[in-house]
Amino acid sequence: MFVSLCDKLHNGTCIVNDHKRVGKKIWKRFTATPKQVAWYYESLYKEFSKYLKDHKVLKDHYSTVVKEIKKASSKIA
Repeated sequence: MFVSLCDKLHNGTCIVNDHKRVGKKIWKRFTATPKQVAWYYESLYKEFSKYLKDHKVLKDHYSTVVKEIKKASSKIA
């Protein structure tokens, strides 16, 4: 679970950074909708919080990334 948290933190950070760089074109990389991608990362956060009690710094950083993904996904018209 810890390795998964680290992996998803990296992937989520890349999504956020790429969204800042290329804008909404980033969503073409996914078969899921932007809202589904945001839901996926948020759902994982709930599981990470439940099972990884001793990794507060990583979970907090992941939470920030999830919020940024949600914000980016809501900008789709």
